[in-house]
Amino acid sequence: MARKTVIISDLSGEEGAEEVSFSWDGQAYTIDLLEAEKEKIAKLLAPYLEKASRVKGETVKATPKKKTDAPDPRVVREWAAGQGIEVSSKGRVPGDVIEKYLAAH
Repeated sequence: MARKTVIISDLSGEEGAEEVSFSWDGQAYTIDLLEAEKEKIAKLLAPYLEKASRVKGETVKATPKKKTDAPDPRVVREWAAGQGIEVSSKGRVPGDVIEKYLAAH
């Protein structure tokens, strides 16, 4: 059985995103963004990055997302709606909702 992993933008909820990692004030973060969303952040940060100094020997590497056999978020949202479970139309589907979906299937 073939499976396709679809990454959804954490901002817009649209497909085709990629994971972006960054660090701020000592804390590492990751977010799934579309190319246009990535470009907006790059434009906002450009003046700061031009003046900032790189710290040698230190890089922030986000833990790569594990490739899973997670169900399609749209399918889970449709199922949840049919079950009377409220789920946001954007962003990640909560883990407990995915667990309930998997238990039902």
